[in-house]
Formats: sequence, C-alpha cells, structure tokens
Amino acid sequence: MKKTTLYIEDRLLRRIKEEALRRPGANMTKIINEALKNHLEPRRKAHGAFENLKKARGTSPVYRGVSDPVAPQKKLRAEWD
Repeated sequence: MKKTTLYIEDRLLRRIKEEALRRPGANMTKIINEALKNHLEPRRKAHGAFENLKKARGTSPVYRGVSDPVAPQKKLRAEWD
C-alpha cells in the first residue's frame, strides 16, 4: 500500500478555516479532505494523488510536519469552539 503525506500550505489552511466557519456543524476531516481534493494541482489530481491518500490507512493530512494526524484537526477546531 502506498503511503502519501500532504502538507497543508497556509493559503489552503485559510480556505479550510473559511469553509469551516461557513459550515459550523460539519465534520473537520471531511472539510480538510474536500479542500485537499479540490485544491491539489490538476496534474497530481489526474494521477490519483488524492485516491492514494485515501487508500493509505493511518495516513492523514499533516500540517507542517506534525506527526500526530489528529492534531491539525484538534488545533483548527479549538480555534473556533
């Protein structure tokens, strides 16, 4: 199984925050995954980079190299709750 780690850039993080503020009851993981799927470079998207990410069990989007995959979601939620 192929492992893939994507690093969330600051501009993408801002878009994720804006989306989360528009949908306060939404699942944070779903918001992050939708944002990644919509904003991957078209070439990588065409080659299935997002599908590889979904298939890699235990691998989640990572922000600035944080090793705990749940930490970015907890951090983002804590800012708004």
